[in-house]
Amino acid sequence: MPSRFLAAVAFALLAMGGASAKAQSTLCGPILQNISGPETMHVRYCLDAPSVPVILEVDGLGSFLATSGAMISGTKKSDGTPWTIGAPVKVALKGLKPGASYAYRLKRKDGSLIDQGGTFRAFKTSGDVKFGLIGDHGSGGGYENENACQMVKENLDFYSTLGDNVYNAAYETNMEAWPLLTQWLNFGCFRELHRNVPIAVVYGNHDRASVAAALFEDGGRGVINHGDMIYVRMFTYGGSVGDSADGRATRQWMEQQLVGAKDKPFKFVGSHYAAYHCDSGYIYDANMRTYWKPVWEKTGVDYVFHGHHHEVARFKANGIGYLIQGGGAGAGTPKANCIAPLVSPRTGNFGSFSVVEIVNKIMTVKQYRQSWKAGTPKVLLSSVFDQDSIDKSDTPVPPVNQAPNGTIAEPKDGISVD
Repeated sequence: MPSRFLAAVAFALLAMGGASAKAQSTLCGPILQNISGPETMHVRYCLDAPSVPVILEVDGLGSFLATSGAMISGTKKSDGTPWTIGAPVKVALKGLKPGASYAYRLKRKDGSLIDQGGTFRAFKTSGDVKFGLIGDHGSGGGYENENACQMVKENLDFYSTLGDNVYNAAYETNMEAWPLLTQWLNFGCFRELHRNVPIAVVYGNHDRASVAAALFEDGGRGVINHGDMIYVRMFTYGGSVGDSADGRATRQWMEQQLVGAKDKPFKFVGSHYAAYHCDSGYIYDANMRTYWKPVWEKTGVDYVFHGHHHEVARFKANGIGYLIQGGGAGAGTPKANCIAPLVSPRTGNFGSFSVVEIVNKIMTVKQYRQSWKAGTPKVLLSSVFDQDSIDKSDTPVPPVNQAPNGTIAEPKDGISVD
């Protein structure tokens, strides 16, 4: 883990040790999240002092009175270092006008500013959509920040993680993840991204449900109905991907969501574990194909977005697109055994994120690569190195770099793609 990131955590914890009854700043957030339909947006934050009255001021909507949460304390398991951080507070903004923009900020009761907040767009029931994807980015390094800096410029409606939001075994048990998780939310360009772009969280094997539920409430499973699409997210871990009670219940829930979205031209799914990828030896991929792929095929899913594998690759199987976007912390060299349509034939590491856009019922997914242009100062460049499209408009146009249709041969002996 980069030293500058750990230093940021240490600084925040030291600052909290001297917190007074008057809140000085936000320690996490504000974070935007939509989990209740297009007319509601949730704003979540935590402060550096408990039980402080807070006014959430929203232009065109009014003011909402809340308080800061209690302080949570614990001990870092790796070296016994104590930590203290604020519990999150959620404020539900209701009565939003679909597609309208709202500026908001956090203030004290005396009117002084706690946090400048940001501006977000409310979701809508139909029309064009633009959202981002980033996976396996929880190490607090340069690639993550570079991706976030570019995603800020994309004017996204929302963005979705694809799992492994926190990497660090010392913090991974229950609430021990709090210091690292909250600092990730405020890390570099993520701070601006989170206060202006709603986040849809997918959790992976390096995340923990207790932390997920505490901060994001939905526990990594949820639905976004926005514009001309439905996006269903699932929390995959261990037995949940197989024929367990939890797996069966989640598949039934997912099928109900997808079948019920009859008015949505596009259907997407987000999952950490992948059905198709370029690694070998993973025990969960066969279960994803055996138990989950039939649900996606039955319900007319257009694209499934995965993380877990630190690569960027794209496949087509039985009419469904599968995208691995695990380049949040750097996408490595693709494995040689991956001979299906592969779109990241680059050596060495590079940061990557994806953008999905629907315009006039034409969906495009683009994969971005981060690179630096030499000079003084250096310039961060973001370029598209792959894209795919699906046309559902009344006047179809030729697809852009469409991956071939057809069925990928099912893997054998633990090899992902035969």
